[in-house]
Amino acid sequence: MAITRDRPEAAPLKPVVSAYSIYIQEESKKLKEEGRLPSGSGGIMKELGPKFKSMSAAEKAPYAKKAKEIKEKYEKEMDAWKAKQSTK
Repeated sequence: MAITRDRPEAAPLKPVVSAYSIYIQEESKKLKEEGRLPSGSGGIMKELGPKFKSMSAAEKAPYAKKAKEIKEKYEKEMDAWKAKQSTK
């Protein structure tokens, strides 16, 4: 019989999220599906970075909204985790 230990539950991982990172993730997925994914480690950033920079605030808004939603979800999970840890 194996000995088990009570280990504290790990805290939720903090997502690295910004409007830019959401944009890069979505656009790189599209490029990959189209077969136009640039080669090399910095190729995707060289192609998509200037495009994002030139976008208007209105065009960036959906990406900022998604980033905000992910951040809020993380904060709720973290608050719940902290509350659970303080009751132990």
